[in-house]
Amino acid sequence: MDQGPEGGTGVFRCLIPWTKAPQEAPVFFSAAAEVIAQVGLETVTSEQKISFKVHQGKVATLTLGLSGVGEVSEVTGAGLRDWSVRVAENGVRFLDVRTLEEEGKNPTELQVLVKTRAKVEKERAGLVLPGPGDATGFSLTVTATTDPGVDLKMTRVEGLLPVEGGHNRKFFGSGVA
Repeated sequence: MDQGPEGGTGVFRCLIPWTKAPQEAPVFFSAAAEVIAQVGLETVTSEQKISFKVHQGKVATLTLGLSGVGEVSEVTGAGLRDWSVRVAENGVRFLDVRTLEEEGKNPTELQVLVKTRAKVEKERAGLVLPGPGDATGFSLTVTATTDPGVDLKMTRVEGLLPVEGGHNRKFFGSGVA
């Protein structure tokens, strides 16, 4: 026991050993997707440039939700280890993107190009779109273009707002579309 100031009560000092290391910070990331959809007579394809930014934590897998019809056919990008489309028990689909792990380095940014394809059936077509998934911040821009000879009429757009000057073919959103 140490003597306190002016002969007052003593102060106990002790060290408490840690038996466990503190937990790593959780991963927080944001994603911005720019989608260009090409509408043809038989298929709708898209190229989706998705930029991930890691704000906190050590990255292993970045997950976005998927909405709409069709399939993801390809995902490419520098720093990409692999990817998969996962289906939850309730039928909701997710795009899981795993980054390359370099010794001593934690990637803070990743850009991928996602290609999708959906069939046109009975003159109607849908589109596979990314959604926030695990991202803490998310933005989505969708632009629709057509093959020559295709007349495109948007009949239903949910979760997106039209962009002025987009001639009803450009949309923006920050959630599930």
